[in-house]
Amino acid sequence: MDFNVQLANQSMAEDITDVLLQGQDEGFVFPPDRDVILQYVKEIMNQNGGIIGVIYDHDNKLVEGVIGLRLDKFWFSDQWFIKDIFMYVHPEFRRSTRAKCLIAFAKDCAKKMNIPLLMGIMSNIRTEAKAKLYERQMNRAGSFFVYNNESVGVA
Repeated sequence: MDFNVQLANQSMAEDITDVLLQGQDEGFVFPPDRDVILQYVKEIMNQNGGIIGVIYDHDNKLVEGVIGLRLDKFWFSDQWFIKDIFMYVHPEFRRSTRAKCLIAFAKDCAKKMNIPLLMGIMSNIRTEAKAKLYERQMNRAGSFFVYNNESVGVA
């Protein structure tokens, strides 16, 4: 089943922030700050260099899945690309195709803009399953590593 991924709007900012905070145990390398997340979500919603796609239950005001995308360039190139800032599917909705629909939304954005899409995983929880999902959708390119994360209270 395909799920409708729509552009998020300002009325969803608090709900998106709340669902992203629910994923803090599996997706944050550093301690989260709700106000920082909310400001960032609102900034992207204003289409200030990015967009947010959301699978949203309007009747229950419930975010089932969300993806944040941002335009960027590497320091060594003038080539623009889209990178994912976050992607999260609420645990209640994971046994579905919601994650695939969010990835398809990101791929569609990249295709329409005719620029590359880069997506990564900054988590040590279910990392292999997430990597396999991404590898079925895109080509692998690199890895992330963290040193001294204990300095900010994250193991």
